[in-house]
Amino acid sequence: IKLADGTYTAGLTIANPMTGGKEVRLVGNVTTPVNCFINVTNDNNVVVSARDVRLRVRGIRVGTTTSGSNFVAAGGELDIAGPVVIHGAVGDNFAATYGGLITISANYNVAEWAGGQNHWHVHTGGMMVCANRTITLGGRNTFTRFAGVAAACLTAPNCTFPVTGPGVVTGSRYLVHRNGTIATETANANYFPGSTAGAVATNGVYS
Repeated sequence: IKLADGTYTAGLTIANPMTGGKEVRLVGNVTTPVNCFINVTNDNNVVVSARDVRLRVRGIRVGTTTSGSNFVAAGGELDIAGPVVIHGAVGDNFAATYGGLITISANYNVAEWAGGQNHWHVHTGGMMVCANRTITLGGRNTFTRFAGVAAACLTAPNCTFPVTGPGVVTGSRYLVHRNGTIATETANANYFPGSTAGAVATNGVYS
């Protein structure tokens, strides 16, 4: 799926199994991702709920209005395979659940002032992997928490989170609970960005 520059107010949902292959590619402007904007009101921007389907995304900017999350893997797989810009969400920026897998295979940017409930939300059997990546934040970003994990697994070793704009990232660094696991390979409590400490509760593991 090739998107031209512009603003799109309808999102993409892959809910049905595919025949003849299981990979879909969503490609916008890989040189200037901000020019290709998916901005949905009262719904999620990009959702993969079909099992055994992988969506690779690059070259887009995403944001939601009123409600909704940006990227949701709810049973399927979603791979950030090239540059994207997070413009903010009323819900989560990334959510993996119900056996869904999100892989961050490329560095990406979070726009100034952008926020959301969780930047990364992994719960109810979801998985997320972000290794050796740089997530650049534009400053003055506000999240309820940067990483939230419950009954699921987030693996995020060797990542960096530079803030390039004015101000700070506001919100809790993480919450891991209900038998969830966050693996950073450092166990550094200040690993994720945020203005307040993270928390471990109800059999969560932070390592």
